[in-house]
Amino acid sequence: MQLILASASPRRSQILRDLGVVFAVQEPPPEAERALPRHLPLPRLRNLLPEVSQGKALAVASQLEGEQLVLAADTVVYAQGQILGKPGGGLVARRHLETLSQRTHRVLSAVSVLCCSSGALCSRVEETQVRFQALDEQQIERYVGTGEPLDKAGSYGIQGWGGLFVEWIRGRYDNVVGLPLCAVESALQELGYSLYDFRT
Repeated sequence: MQLILASASPRRSQILRDLGVVFAVQEPPPEAERALPRHLPLPRLRNLLPEVSQGKALAVASQLEGEQLVLAADTVVYAQGQILGKPGGGLVARRHLETLSQRTHRVLSAVSVLCCSSGALCSRVEETQVRFQALDEQQIERYVGTGEPLDKAGSYGIQGWGGLFVEWIRGRYDNVVGLPLCAVESALQELGYSLYDFRT
C-alpha cells in the first residue's frame, strides 16, 4: 500500500517527512479546488470543509491505479465571520493582518483519506484557536516585505516570521501549519491503517 499526499504544500510534506513517513506527492488538478463562500457561519463552515478535502482526494484517486491511499487536506483561517484566504498580493495581506491584530481567530483543517481499491473515504476536521498580539503598521509592513504571507491562508505562517505575532494557541500547532496529524491518524485507523504502516 502506497500513501499519496494530494497536496503541493511543502509544509504538509515536511510534517510527514519529519515523522519518517514514506509517501509520494500528487497535486490535485485545478478544477478540484472548490472555493468556499467568503462569509459563512462557523457551523456551516465546519460542515462544508470536509467536502473540499474529499474533492481533492477523489480527483487525485481518479488518476491512480493500484493499492494506494490518498491523503488530502484543506486549511482555512476564519476571523470576524469570514474566511481569510491566500492574499495573492501585499494589499490584501495587510488587510488580513489588520483583521487578525489583537484578536483571536480560528484555523480549521479538514483531512480526508481515500482507499483507491475499496473506495472507502474518511474525513476529520480539526480546529485551533490562535491569538495575535496588537500589530502596528511597521510590523505589518516588515512582515509583508518578507514575502512570507503571500501564499499562506490568512496571510501568515506560524512556523515562520508570522510566529512572532502569536500570543497563544489553543489546540494543535500542526493544524495551524496545515496538517493535523492526530486527525490524519484517526482517519487512517478508521480505514484499518496507521501512519506507522508508512514509516521508513
